[in-house]
Amino acid sequence: MAQDIIMQIKGQEYVVSLVDNAYTKDLIGSLPQTLVFDNFGRNERVADLKERIGQDSYKKSLQVKRGDLTYYVPWGNLAAFRVSYSSPSDLVPLGSMSEEAISALENSGESEVTFKLP
Repeated sequence: MAQDIIMQIKGQEYVVSLVDNAYTKDLIGSLPQTLVFDNFGRNERVADLKERIGQDSYKKSLQVKRGDLTYYVPWGNLAAFRVSYSSPSDLVPLGSMSEEAISALENSGESEVTFKLP
């Protein structure tokens, strides 16, 4: 069953709608988490989770779009996409966020970003 979580940036809250898979279940179980995102090229913002989630590999390729939240298995980090992108394997879909939410994340700089249950 898909679930929504809250992403909080600078006192504002945004909904992230998660898909239903083993990785999102692990992510939900690890919440709340406060992270700092960095730019990774022009395509995405990334943040290291406190602990890895899910399994050791994910061998499907993924077509992501702006606002998609993913997990990159080799590095164990979250990646929020700023642009549409065709990815290699090991990028797992976690969910998606609104234009308002991805814009807030793009402009968050080095601010803390908290993910929590509603």
